[in-house]
Amino acid sequence: MNIFANIIGALLAVMCILSAIGDFTKNPRVIETTRRLGIPDNRVNILGGLKVAGGIGIIIGYRMQWLGILAGVCLVLYFVCAIASHSRVGDKIKELIPAAFLLMLATLYTLTTIAS
Repeated sequence: MNIFANIIGALLAVMCILSAIGDFTKNPRVIETTRRLGIPDNRVNILGGLKVAGGIGIIIGYRMQWLGILAGVCLVLYFVCAIASHSRVGDKIKELIPAAFLLMLATLYTLTTIAS
């Protein structure tokens, strides 16, 4: 794996795990957002779990490249769905920026890992 993929992967893994902490601790901003998106409160932990699984998959992917690629693809799909959910409820660009940024990181990570 090249250095760029390693840096992007580390950043993406940390950001996903930090984002998941907001899900697990029921941060009021997170709950407000998920309610607006129509996600039941009892499913927010599942979203956090998916982000943690992606972050851990990227970390393990430093040793098992196929797992890193799989984690990257899954995170790309996760953030595409997040953007679609925000768009569906008519959120403005401001609300889309975090998911779009993480989608960009997940895409860059996946493509650079595949290319290495």
